[in-house]
Amino acid sequence: GPERRRRPTYNPEFRAAAVAMVRGGQVQKDVARALGCTDRQIRRWLRQTDIDAGRRVGLTTVQHRELMLLRRANARLQERVQLLEEARDFFSKGTR
Repeated sequence: GPERRRRPTYNPEFRAAAVAMVRGGQVQKDVARALGCTDRQIRRWLRQTDIDAGRRVGLTTVQHRELMLLRRANARLQERVQLLEEARDFFSKGTR
């Protein structure tokens, strides 16, 4: 299939600097253009900063990271359960 484009990742310091620039009075679109990211990304970083600071309701960065790890672990466990069920079904056919 077609290759998926990967979004560039920006480190926390970069994001914090962008947020500080906007909060310091610079225009969001100008900051985005100057830093080579999108206006939408900066809006998301502003919202997440407010969530992390407790000024807005939502999952904090730490909670989001933990949720992602738990979902991955759950997916691995579900794969193992499916494999065990398939093995059980395979071996139980021979005992009938």
